[in-house]
Amino acid sequence: MRRGRESLFADRDYWRKYCQAGKDTEGAVAWGAMVDGELGSYVIAIVFDSWVNCLQTNSSTTLLKKRPSNALLYEVTRHYLREMEGYRICYGIGSLEQVSELDRFKIRMGWELKPIKQCLVFSKKMQYAFSLAQEPCLKVLNKIFPKSYTVRKTVAMIKLYRQQSYDVPACDDNKKTSD
Repeated sequence: MRRGRESLFADRDYWRKYCQAGKDTEGAVAWGAMVDGELGSYVIAIVFDSWVNCLQTNSSTTLLKKRPSNALLYEVTRHYLREMEGYRICYGIGSLEQVSELDRFKIRMGWELKPIKQCLVFSKKMQYAFSLAQEPCLKVLNKIFPKSYTVRKTVAMIKLYRQQSYDVPACDDNKKTSD
C-alpha cells in the first residue's frame, strides 16, 4: 500500500501457496523482526551452496519508523557472514521495474549494486504481441491498472525486451517455451 500498488502477498490464497512452497523447498528460511509484539519486517531466503539469496522482504508501514527492516537485514547479514563463515549473500536480483527507493535502501545499508546480464527470450507469438504494444498503449495500461502487479511486470518486461542491445537467440516455437 505504501508504494501505491497491489501486492500478491495481500491475497490469502497466494500467501498460503507461497508459504507451502517454502515449506516444500529445501534451503528455504524465514526471518522476522518483532517490534512490541508485532511483526515489523520479514525476510524469506533460500540458502544453498554457501549462498543466501534473499527473495522477499517486507515491512509493516505502521512500524516503519522503528526501522525493523534495517535491524533484520543487519542481523541476517551478521549471522551468515560471521556465524556461518564463508557464506555470501545476494539481497535479491534487481526488479524488472525501476525501484530507486529500494536501491537507495540497499546502498544505505552497505550493499553494493552490481549489474547482471539478463536476456529475455520469447516465442515468436509473444514477440509479435510485444511489437503491437506500442509505448502509448503501455502507458495507458499502467494508468488504467496502476496497482496491478501483472500489468506492471508485463509492461516492464516489454520495455526491457525492447532495450536489449544484443542479439537474442531465436526461440523455436516447437520446443517447450514459457510464454
